[in-house]
Amino acid sequence: MFGIDTNVLIRLLVRDNDAQVRAAERFIATHCSAGDPGFVSRVVIAEVAWVLKDYYDYDRTQVAVAVRGLLNVSAGCEHAVTFDRKAAKLPGFKLLAG
Repeated sequence: MFGIDTNVLIRLLVRDNDAQVRAAERFIATHCSAGDPGFVSRVVIAEVAWVLKDYYDYDRTQVAVAVRGLLNVSAGCEHAVTFDRKAAKLPGFKLLAG
């Protein structure tokens, strides 16, 4: 199982960077399934809510709908994928090229 970072989820939700959206979709299609979904931590869920509200001006209902879709995940991931080059240098993260 793989962890999924905030910026990957934001791309999938707001679809504002075509190359990263395609990379995120390919990753999900290749590495995640109903039996082995990606892991989304509580911190990532909080960050997603904050980014959607403060950066993208989502209202509370829109944030709730987006977050609700992320809550059915499990633990035990090998690493988290991210578009953040600095985070990708940390243990437990791998860069997802976009």
